[in-house]
Amino acid sequence: MCDGDRLDIKQRFGLAIKQRRQELGISQEELAYRASLHRTYVSDIERGTRNVSIENIAKLAKALNISISALFANYNIEIEQ
Repeated sequence: MCDGDRLDIKQRFGLAIKQRRQELGISQEELAYRASLHRTYVSDIERGTRNVSIENIAKLAKALNISISALFANYNIEIEQ
């Protein structure tokens, strides 16, 4: 984590991806398959250790059946925690 106990943007994005994936009841492997990404890359994203490109954000959003804007708005990615 950065700045003490605050989550940085990569960590907040990762938590959003994980939460949405769990809501859909799919595994990391299934999400990776749907998004044409490697499972370990998805795992890294969910742990907040990857700086994800806009292209991969789009792939993930599509695989999670959500728009990019809804993903950011509905899962509080922009709000520092």
